[in-house]
Amino acid sequence: EVYNSADAFVLPTRGEGWGLPAIQAMSMAKPTISTNWGGNTEFMDSRNSFLIPLDGVVEVEEDSVYGWNLGKKWALPSVDGLTKILQYLPTHREHARKVGLRGRRHVAKHFSEQALAKIIDRQLDVVRTKVMQRRLSKKT
Repeated sequence: EVYNSADAFVLPTRGEGWGLPAIQAMSMAKPTISTNWGGNTEFMDSRNSFLIPLDGVVEVEEDSVYGWNLGKKWALPSVDGLTKILQYLPTHREHARKVGLRGRRHVAKHFSEQALAKIIDRQLDVVRTKVMQRRLSKKT
C-alpha cells in the first residue's frame, strides 16, 4: 500500500548492497529514482529508472556504523541533480509512467522467480562441473 500511494519512489543513497526497496518499487511500475552508484546499478539504468548523478565519491569514515575498510568509498549524490529530476517528473508524467513500466518489465524479465531459478541452475551447473573435475583429478 505504501508503494501504491506514491507517484514515484525516491532513494538518494550513498551506497546500496543491492537496493531492495528500489527493486520493489520498480516491480510495481513506480518511476524509481536512486543514486547512480552501488548495488542498485545492477538493475537500474537510464532507460528503466531515473539515476541521481554524483558530486563525487569519498572514503567511508573510520567510525562509520556501516563498517570501514581501507579504500572503501561511498557516493555523494548530487542535490542539484536530484532536484532537477524531482522538478522534471510532475511536468513529464507520461515519460515517468513509461520509465516506470520499463522498470517493471526489466525486473520481471531478469529478477522474477523463474529468471532467478535459471541463474541459480547455471551456477549449480558450474559448481557441479568443478566438483566433478576435482574428483576426476584426484583419481588420476
